[in-house]
Amino acid sequence: MYPKIKIVNITKNFSEAYTSSFYDEISQKIKDLDISVLINNVGMTTGDIPKDIEDLDEQTVKDTIAVNCHSLVGMMHILVPKMIQRKEKSAVFTISSVAHAVSISFFGVYGCTKIFTNYLSIGLGSRMFGGAQIEFLDVCPGLVRTNMTAKVTAPLPSENPDNVPPSTF
Repeated sequence: MYPKIKIVNITKNFSEAYTSSFYDEISQKIKDLDISVLINNVGMTTGDIPKDIEDLDEQTVKDTIAVNCHSLVGMMHILVPKMIQRKEKSAVFTISSVAHAVSISFFGVYGCTKIFTNYLSIGLGSRMFGGAQIEFLDVCPGLVRTNMTAKVTAPLPSENPDNVPPSTF
């Protein structure tokens, strides 16, 4: 449909996003590409069953922060400099959550990572980057029914994941 567009999917375990060599493979795979859009859609919660903070294990907390925060900064660190060099418009989409604005019991750590996501997008969106045309959009859906949220039993309205992109754009 769009012969000039190439989509590159890179599968990584983003709980390792804080390691120094994590981004080497990604950088190598995209080094020669003219990338106009980054969709930061990696994320995790602190578990299938809501827990008080004192009941969360340390590794789960570290993994949640690595996946939801380190990966976001790491990917932007690689791609924003490439986008600054482009002559055409670029866009960075981050997938946050309504949890950045509404406190949800037992999901405090997750909510804090989404505050980080939202704030980073707003902050970068206010920069001019030397005249480069980079748009930053933080998408903040409510509960989206995915594998990540399949066991969440809170009585919250939910959305089918197929409906989120069309309603966003």
